[in-house]
Amino acid sequence: MAFDIDTTAKLVQTNLKALKDSSNRPLFFSVEIARPGQPVGEGPSATIHGESVRVVETTLTNPIELHTLHVVLWRAMNTSGEQARELEAMTLAGTVMDYIYGDFTLGAGVRAVDIGGIYGSGFEASFEPGNIEAAEYHVADITVPLIVDSSTAFVP
Repeated sequence: MAFDIDTTAKLVQTNLKALKDSSNRPLFFSVEIARPGQPVGEGPSATIHGESVRVVETTLTNPIELHTLHVVLWRAMNTSGEQARELEAMTLAGTVMDYIYGDFTLGAGVRAVDIGGIYGSGFEASFEPGNIEAAEYHVADITVPLIVDSSTAFVP
């Protein structure tokens, strides 16, 4: 099926759920496929939603797609002090980005992370809350562009 971005989102969700902190505990309390809303439970949480999907290349038999996901990181409560909040945001985003960048073999047809943005937006984190209603709990937004082999073959 072409444009199977839901499978790509589930792969990212599974991989984020498997992340551990320095004490070997799950890094996130919750990782949900949902539009941003607010944190869930104790400790950091993440939400994943689709940003875009399109064909970026073709081979003789199959298209190659770009599935761009948006991962929003949340904290359960305000960390005391501005410096502590900023460091928390950078550390959490850095951990997620290191994991995705360092191990982009997420499975299925995911070929690579479009690190430099060859096909559009690159792999990046933003720390501005933008228009998110629960800005006080917002930690960071991560754009995750994934190059995916489509499972749809061209029909002669």
